Amino acid sequence: FFSKIVTPEKRAKVESLFITHGQKIVMIARFMPGVRAVTYFTAGSVHMPYWRFILWDGLAALLSAPVFVWLGFHFGGELDMVIRKLKDGQVVVMGTLAVLAVGYFLYRHRKNAKLAAEAAAKAQMTPAALPPVPETLENSVSRPASPSAFFDVPADKAPASEADLNAHK
Repeated sequence: FFSKIVTPEKRAKVESLFITHGQKIVMIARFMPGVRAVTYFTAGSVHMPYWRFILWDGLAALLSAPVFVWLGFHFGGELDMVIRKLKDGQVVVMGTLAVLAVGYFLYRHRKNAKLAAEAAAKAQMTPAALPPVPETLENSVSRPASPSAFFDVPADKAPASEADLNAHK
């Protein structure tokens, strides 16, 4: 089940983000009870130094503990109202996330459809005729069979032999 959700590509991406932003992630995760345990596991799996983890988690704990104590002190008597407001806020947040997810899905669907249409149009185009290859020295001259054949001169362009030259004298 988890292998379908946590693919190697996703894991590599999370690990690279954790390597660059690990201390921020540890601090923010301290305030999110559901994410906290997964973050601690990820910190260990990417070999975040223990002293760095303790430093950033400790700083977050120094912030979060007094905040939660203060909230409990001031709103403890109105706990039912706070829970009701949190549930109302949760509905708003979940609704917003649902709308964003549907919007993202539609965006991706339209983008993929547009790319598919462009690929189909490109595939239907007839290839243009290529221009003829220009005649170059390599294309027009045959290669000699041996290095000495390079110096051979065709008979019609060869200079007269000495016998022919002496005959004209």
